[in-house]
Amino acid sequence: MSASKSFSDMKRVWKVTKKPSKKDYFQTLKIVVIGLVIIGLIALVMEFLNQLVIKPIFS
Repeated sequence: MSASKSFSDMKRVWKVTKKPSKKDYFQTLKIVVIGLVIIGLIALVMEFLNQLVIKPIFS
C-alpha cells in the first residue's frame, strides 16, 4: 500500500465522519463510567475476599 493511497483513504474517511451529538457523547460517557464502576466493584470484592478468607487460611 503506497503512501498516496493510504492518504487518500484517510481523507475519504475524514470526509464521512461527523462530530457526535451531545446526546451520543453523554450516552457513551455514561456507559464507560458504569463499566468502570462495575470493574471497580469486582476488584473491591476480590480484595475483600483475599483479605478476609484467603490470607487467614495460608497464614
